[in-house]
Amino acid sequence: MTNETAEHTNLESSAHRLTEAAELIERFRSTISTLAEFKAMQAKATDALENSNTALGALLENLAGIGDRGKELIVALERSTKSAEAMFDQSTIKTIKSDLASVNDTVVAFQNQVLTERDEAQKQLAALQSKIAAMPERVRKKYGMLATEPLL
Repeated sequence: MTNETAEHTNLESSAHRLTEAAELIERFRSTISTLAEFKAMQAKATDALENSNTALGALLENLAGIGDRGKELIVALERSTKSAEAMFDQSTIKTIKSDLASVNDTVVAFQNQVLTERDEAQKQLAALQSKIAAMPERVRKKYGMLATEPLL
């Protein structure tokens, strides 16, 4: 090989190594660029998490205040309910007493009606027994009315 050929081979080899080095540098740049993008995304995510954390803290403070107000409201409602129950109980008791008096009057009237009807039925039964007793014995035997004792 001649010097020229050796130099040419060295130049080609150097050029090839330079091309590979350039490609490697380009891949490095691409990787560094990707890492920079990931770092920017991480920074945005961190900011979003910090903002969410701040918002959550504010929400929890508001909810704590609402919880305290809710307890106050429940206590006030319990007082109102007890007052309403007391008033309701008094008016209900009056209504129940009135209803019971009305029912009692109805029961007494019904009882009197039943007693009157019973007395009337006893009178009719006594009259029928007298008529049966006045029948001839042969007619009573024919119809199976032998007993002359009062049924009452």
